[in-house]
Amino acid sequence: TTLTAVYSRGTRRRRAGGRDVEERDARERALRESEERYRLVVQATQEGIWDMDLRTNTAYVSRQAQRIAGVAVVSEGEGEVLGDAGALLAAIHPDDRARVRGLAEAYLARSAQGFDCAYRNRTSTGAYRWLRARGSAVWDEDGVPIRLTICVSDVTQRRIAESILRDTVSRLGAVLEHVAEGIVTFAANGQVRSFNPAAERIFGWTQEEILDQPITCVVPVQRSTSDEAWDRAYARLQAPNEAVGVRRTGDWLPVEIAVPRL
Repeated sequence: TTLTAVYSRGTRRRRAGGRDVEERDARERALRESEERYRLVVQATQEGIWDMDLRTNTAYVSRQAQRIAGVAVVSEGEGEVLGDAGALLAAIHPDDRARVRGLAEAYLARSAQGFDCAYRNRTSTGAYRWLRARGSAVWDEDGVPIRLTICVSDVTQRRIAESILRDTVSRLGAVLEHVAEGIVTFAANGQVRSFNPAAERIFGWTQEEILDQPITCVVPVQRSTSDEAWDRAYARLQAPNEAVGVRRTGDWLPVEIAVPRL
Protein backbone atom coordinates (compact mmCIF):
# COMPACT_ATOMS: atom_id res chain seq x y z
CA THR A 1 0.00 0.00 0.00
CA THR A 2 1.27 3.47 -0.89
CA LEU A 3 -0.12 6.76 0.43
CA THR A 4 0.37 9.92 -1.58
CA ALA A 5 0.20 13.41 -0.05
CA VAL A 6 -0.32 16.25 -2.57
CA TYR A 7 0.41 19.83 -1.43
CA SER A 8 -2.03 22.57 -2.40
CA ARG A 9 0.10 24.17 -5.09
CA GLY A 10 1.14 20.88 -6.59
CA THR A 11 4.77 21.90 -6.64
CA ARG A 12 5.88 19.31 -4.05
CA ARG A 13 4.88 15.72 -3.57
CA ARG A 14 5.79 13.24 -0.84
CA ARG A 15 5.19 9.55 -0.85
CA ALA A 16 4.94 7.68 2.42
CA GLY A 17 5.40 3.94 2.01
CA GLY A 18 3.84 1.24 4.14
CA ARG A 19 7.16 0.84 5.95
CA ASP A 20 6.92 4.43 7.26
CA VAL A 21 3.48 3.74 8.71
CA GLU A 22 4.70 0.52 10.33
CA GLU A 23 7.64 2.30 11.94
CA ARG A 24 5.34 5.00 13.28
CA ASP A 25 2.97 2.39 14.71
CA ALA A 26 5.92 0.56 16.30
CA ARG A 27 7.10 3.77 17.96
CA GLU A 28 3.61 4.45 19.28
CA ARG A 29 3.31 0.89 20.65
CA ALA A 30 6.73 1.20 22.33
CA LEU A 31 5.65 4.49 23.88
CA ARG A 32 2.40 2.99 25.18
CA GLU A 33 4.27 0.01 26.62
CA SER A 34 6.81 2.29 28.29
CA GLU A 35 4.03 4.38 29.81
CA GLU A 36 2.27 1.24 31.02
CA ARG A 37 5.48 -0.05 32.68
CA TYR A 38 5.96 3.34 34.35
CA ARG A 39 2.35 3.28 35.59
CA LEU A 40 2.78 -0.21 37.04
CA VAL A 41 6.03 0.76 38.79
CA VAL A 42 4.36 3.83 40.29
CA GLN A 43 1.47 1.70 41.56
CA ALA A 44 3.72 -1.03 42.98
CA THR A 45 6.25 1.12 44.82
CA GLN A 46 5.78 2.07 48.45
CA GLU A 47 7.15 5.50 47.63
CA GLY A 48 5.30 8.36 46.03
CA ILE A 49 6.36 10.03 42.77
CA TRP A 50 6.53 13.75 42.07
CA ASP A 51 7.42 14.36 38.42
CA MET A 52 8.07 18.06 37.82
CA ASP A 53 8.25 19.72 34.42
CA LEU A 54 10.56 22.65 35.16
CA ARG A 55 9.74 24.33 31.85
CA THR A 56 6.01 24.66 32.59
CA ASN A 57 6.33 24.68 36.38
CA THR A 58 3.78 21.86 36.69
CA ALA A 59 4.04 18.58 38.53
CA TYR A 60 2.48 15.13 38.27
CA VAL A 61 1.84 13.72 41.75
CA SER A 62 1.05 10.01 42.04
CA ARG A 63 -1.78 8.82 44.27
CA GLN A 64 0.73 7.23 46.63
CA ALA A 65 2.56 10.55 46.91
CA GLN A 66 -0.72 12.27 47.68
CA ARG A 67 -1.43 9.78 50.46
CA ILE A 68 2.08 10.07 51.88
CA ALA A 69 2.01 13.86 51.84
CA GLY A 70 -1.52 13.98 53.22
CA VAL A 71 -2.97 15.71 50.15
CA ALA A 72 -6.58 14.95 49.27
CA VAL A 73 -7.02 13.03 45.98
CA VAL A 74 -9.32 15.10 43.80
CA SER A 75 -8.64 13.74 40.31
CA GLU A 76 -10.07 10.70 38.60
CA GLY A 77 -6.83 9.64 36.92
CA GLU A 78 -3.69 8.05 38.31
CA GLY A 79 -2.49 11.37 39.65
CA GLU A 80 -3.12 15.07 39.77
CA VAL A 81 -1.41 17.78 37.78
CA LEU A 82 -0.84 20.81 39.96
CA GLY A 83 -1.03 24.17 38.29
CA ASP A 84 2.12 25.35 40.08
CA ALA A 85 4.99 23.15 41.27
CA GLY A 86 5.66 25.88 43.84
CA ALA A 87 2.64 24.54 45.75
CA LEU A 88 4.81 21.58 46.76
CA LEU A 89 7.41 23.93 48.21
CA ALA A 90 4.73 25.95 50.01
CA ALA A 91 3.66 22.85 51.97
CA ILE A 92 7.13 22.47 53.49
CA HIS A 93 7.53 23.65 57.09
CA PRO A 94 8.81 27.27 57.12
CA ASP A 95 11.86 26.22 59.17
CA ASP A 96 12.82 23.61 56.56
CA ARG A 97 11.86 25.42 53.36
CA ALA A 98 15.06 27.40 52.72
CA ARG A 99 17.22 24.33 53.38
CA VAL A 100 15.22 22.13 50.99
CA ARG A 101 15.18 24.83 48.31
CA GLY A 102 18.93 25.31 48.66
CA LEU A 103 19.64 21.59 48.32
CA ALA A 104 17.41 21.33 45.24
CA GLU A 105 18.96 24.39 43.58
CA ALA A 106 22.47 23.11 44.28
CA TYR A 107 21.62 19.77 42.67
CA LEU A 108 19.97 21.35 39.62
CA ALA A 109 23.01 23.63 39.22
CA ARG A 110 25.15 20.47 39.29
CA SER A 111 27.14 21.73 42.24
CA ALA A 112 25.90 18.81 44.37
CA GLN A 113 26.09 15.09 43.61
CA GLY A 114 22.45 14.36 44.41
CA PHE A 115 19.26 15.51 46.06
CA ASP A 116 18.31 13.67 49.25
CA CYS A 117 16.76 15.35 52.27
CA ALA A 118 14.19 15.00 55.05
CA TYR A 119 11.75 17.73 56.01
CA ARG A 120 8.38 18.40 57.61
CA ASN A 121 5.44 18.63 55.23
CA ARG A 122 2.04 20.15 56.03
CA THR A 123 -0.94 17.90 55.28
CA SER A 124 -4.41 19.03 54.24
CA THR A 125 -5.45 18.84 57.93
CA GLY A 126 -2.72 21.26 58.96
CA ALA A 127 -0.65 18.59 60.73
CA TYR A 128 2.96 17.93 59.76
CA ARG A 129 4.63 14.72 58.63
CA TRP A 130 8.31 13.99 58.17
CA LEU A 131 9.05 13.10 54.54
CA ARG A 132 12.23 11.97 52.84
CA ALA A 133 12.69 13.12 49.24
CA ARG A 134 15.25 11.78 46.76
CA GLY A 135 15.45 13.32 43.33
CA SER A 136 16.87 12.73 39.87
CA ALA A 137 16.95 15.42 37.18
CA VAL A 138 17.20 15.70 33.40
CA TRP A 139 19.10 18.53 31.70
CA ASP A 140 18.87 19.66 28.07
CA GLU A 141 21.83 19.97 25.69
CA ASP A 142 22.55 23.45 27.08
CA GLY A 143 22.75 22.17 30.66
CA VAL A 144 19.41 23.66 31.67
CA PRO A 145 17.36 21.44 34.01
CA ILE A 146 14.05 20.56 32.41
CA ARG A 147 12.69 17.77 34.59
CA LEU A 148 12.97 16.70 38.22
CA THR A 149 11.54 13.40 39.43
CA ILE A 150 11.33 12.91 43.19
CA CYS A 151 10.61 9.74 45.17
CA VAL A 152 9.02 10.62 48.50
CA SER A 153 8.47 8.41 51.56
CA ASP A 154 6.94 8.95 54.99
CA VAL A 155 9.63 8.74 57.69
CA THR A 156 7.57 10.23 60.52
CA GLN A 157 7.70 7.15 62.77
CA ARG A 158 11.44 6.77 62.26
CA ARG A 159 12.03 10.42 63.16
CA ILE A 160 9.90 10.03 66.29
CA ALA A 161 11.88 6.93 67.28
CA GLU A 162 15.17 8.76 66.68
CA SER A 163 13.98 11.66 68.83
CA ILE A 164 13.01 9.31 71.65
CA LEU A 165 16.37 7.54 71.38
CA ARG A 166 18.28 10.84 71.51
CA ASP A 167 16.29 11.90 74.58
CA THR A 168 16.92 8.55 76.26
CA VAL A 169 20.64 8.69 75.52
CA SER A 170 20.80 12.25 76.83
CA ARG A 171 19.09 11.33 80.09
CA LEU A 172 21.22 8.22 80.47
CA GLY A 173 24.33 10.31 79.94
CA ALA A 174 23.24 12.69 82.67
CA VAL A 175 22.73 9.75 85.04
CA LEU A 176 26.10 8.22 84.20
CA GLU A 177 27.82 11.55 84.84
CA HIS A 178 26.55 11.81 88.41
CA VAL A 179 26.22 8.30 89.86
CA ALA A 180 28.79 7.22 92.42
CA GLU A 181 29.25 3.76 90.90
CA GLY A 182 31.69 3.18 88.12
CA ILE A 183 29.83 2.15 84.98
CA VAL A 184 31.66 0.66 82.03
CA THR A 185 29.93 -0.47 78.85
CA PHE A 186 31.59 -2.73 76.32
CA ALA A 187 30.75 -4.40 73.05
CA ALA A 188 30.35 -8.11 72.33
CA ASN A 189 34.01 -8.26 71.31
CA GLY A 190 35.04 -6.94 74.73
CA GLN A 191 36.05 -3.44 73.63
CA VAL A 192 35.17 -0.62 76.03
CA ARG A 193 32.50 1.71 74.65
CA SER A 194 31.93 4.10 77.59
CA PHE A 195 33.62 4.88 80.90
CA ASN A 196 31.80 7.22 83.27
CA PRO A 197 33.52 9.72 85.62
CA ALA A 198 33.16 7.39 88.63
CA ALA A 199 34.94 4.62 86.70
CA GLU A 200 37.68 7.11 85.83
CA ARG A 201 38.17 7.86 89.55
CA ILE A 202 38.12 4.16 90.53
CA PHE A 203 40.45 2.79 87.86
CA GLY A 204 42.58 5.85 87.05
CA TRP A 205 41.94 5.80 83.30
CA THR A 206 40.22 8.58 81.39
CA GLN A 207 37.46 7.66 78.99
CA GLU A 208 39.57 8.85 76.03
CA GLU A 209 42.41 6.54 77.06
CA ILE A 210 40.34 3.43 77.69
CA LEU A 211 37.87 3.61 74.76
CA ASP A 212 38.25 0.64 72.36
CA GLN A 213 40.62 -1.08 74.78
CA PRO A 214 39.70 -4.59 76.02
CA ILE A 215 37.58 -4.75 79.18
CA THR A 216 40.27 -7.00 80.66
CA CYS A 217 42.37 -3.85 81.13
CA VAL A 218 40.25 -3.11 84.20
CA VAL A 219 38.73 -6.51 85.02
CA PRO A 220 41.17 -9.28 84.06
CA VAL A 221 39.72 -12.71 83.44
CA GLN A 222 42.52 -14.22 85.50
CA ARG A 223 45.93 -13.22 86.83
CA SER A 224 48.88 -14.18 84.72
CA THR A 225 51.46 -14.43 87.51
CA SER A 226 51.51 -15.06 91.23
CA ASP A 227 50.74 -11.82 93.06
CA GLU A 228 50.14 -11.49 96.81
CA ALA A 229 48.21 -8.24 96.34
CA TRP A 230 45.85 -10.02 93.95
CA ASP A 231 45.47 -12.83 96.50
CA ARG A 232 44.52 -10.33 99.21
CA ALA A 233 42.00 -8.62 96.95
CA TYR A 234 40.56 -11.97 95.91
CA ALA A 235 40.21 -13.00 99.57
CA ARG A 236 37.99 -9.97 100.18
CA LEU A 237 35.43 -11.11 97.63
CA GLN A 238 32.14 -12.07 99.27
CA ALA A 239 29.66 -12.70 96.45
CA PRO A 240 29.60 -14.57 93.11
CA ASN A 241 29.19 -11.28 91.22
CA GLU A 242 32.37 -9.81 92.67
CA ALA A 243 35.72 -9.90 90.90
CA VAL A 244 39.20 -8.46 91.11
CA GLY A 245 39.78 -5.26 89.14
CA VAL A 246 43.01 -3.50 88.41
CA ARG A 247 43.80 0.19 88.53
CA ARG A 248 45.98 1.90 85.97
CA THR A 249 48.76 1.90 88.59
CA GLY A 250 48.61 -1.90 88.73
CA ASP A 251 46.94 -2.02 92.15
CA TRP A 252 44.29 -4.70 92.60
CA LEU A 253 40.87 -4.03 94.15
CA PRO A 254 37.65 -5.99 94.62
CA VAL A 255 34.81 -4.81 92.34
CA GLU A 256 31.15 -5.77 92.05
CA ILE A 257 30.16 -6.85 88.57
CA ALA A 258 26.71 -6.45 87.00
CA VAL A 259 26.48 -7.21 83.29
CA PRO A 260 23.00 -6.57 81.83
CA ARG A 261 22.64 -7.34 78.12
CA LEU A 262 21.65 -4.33 76.00
